[in-house]
Amino acid sequence: MIRDFQISQNPLTLENGDVQNGRCTTRRAVFTDCEARLVYSYGGRDYDTEVEVMFVDFHTGDYETGLVIVSSAKAPRVLRCAKEVVAF
Repeated sequence: MIRDFQISQNPLTLENGDVQNGRCTTRRAVFTDCEARLVYSYGGRDYDTEVEVMFVDFHTGDYETGLVIVSSAKAPRVLRCAKEVVAF
């Protein structure tokens, strides 16, 4: 929840990022865990990080994601892989 709050304060969706090896699993029909490797460039620096997210969702099917970072004067960090329902 802290990460979501930080993103909401100054979000930046990266169009040129790459989500690799993304996988989601659903437990007890509503608890979804996703993990992926995120590779992107921002501010002249390259980033490569592994992320894991958990959320409650009543959706069935695939997910599509986008890279969302905190845009600030400090070193940007990927804080989450924002979920959108489509294909993961």
